[in-house]
Amino acid sequence: MISQGVGGIMNIFLDYVLIFGHFGAPEMGIAGAAAATVASQSLAAVIAVFLNIRKNREVQCRLSLHPPIYAIKRLLVLGAPTALIMSLNSLMMVNYNAVLNRFSSTAVAVFGACCRVTGFCYAVLNALCSATIPIIAYNHGAEKKKRIDQAIRFGYLYAVIVMAAGTVLCVGFPEMFLRLFNANDEMIEIGIWGMRMLTCCYVLCAVRNMSNCILQALGHSVTAMACDLSRNYLILIPAAWALSLTGILDAVWLSVPAADIVSAVVGFLLMLRFYRKDIKPMQG
Repeated sequence: MISQGVGGIMNIFLDYVLIFGHFGAPEMGIAGAAAATVASQSLAAVIAVFLNIRKNREVQCRLSLHPPIYAIKRLLVLGAPTALIMSLNSLMMVNYNAVLNRFSSTAVAVFGACCRVTGFCYAVLNALCSATIPIIAYNHGAEKKKRIDQAIRFGYLYAVIVMAAGTVLCVGFPEMFLRLFNANDEMIEIGIWGMRMLTCCYVLCAVRNMSNCILQALGHSVTAMACDLSRNYLILIPAAWALSLTGILDAVWLSVPAADIVSAVVGFLLMLRFYRKDIKPMQG
């Protein structure tokens, strides 16, 4: 929490400084947003490593030139899909920005600002998902169906509550958040509708992300990865390009809730399928 929180706050501060050129820094625009992200995430990574070395007594970190092969294989099987998703999500951002750039650079700046604000909600959601995965995985191995059911029920409940609160704030007060980025009148005009469209289906995002984390906990990480990637590359980007042909920027933002709705339904149905297959037969 400390490392992600510092990274998120530093990202917002550096966006303000480097995009618009405050405190003696050059006005870098989109390049400033990129530099802010790299700098803030690098700082968060350093803090995370430092805290693990100093505070994590359960796991001893040490460098070895001959790690066990079984550990490497297991790490790649479980971690490769997540790493691939993160990499391809960055590519998705590039493609979405390319669509918005057909209208104006201000639209790109609005999308970046909205992503920074909504990133706080996703940080909490991802933390809930990360906490849910080991609970379900451990009890799946122990065949404790009751505990798995409780973890799934409370996981969905808390995820929906967090994202519903984010929806209320972002849909109700979009201008307030945009002002944090020293937004001009054009950015405010574009950003109010854009932020509302990006966050109106937050509750469904909670369902999708929690469904994917349950799939990962049950060992179906490739299925979870396919669900996530289909949202971005089969729905979001094609819909954004198609809607951009209307020449109306407000129409492009509709691609986000459309992708969220479809991916939430698909993710939940996949979760139900594997729940019936892997968990329902258990007796514990």
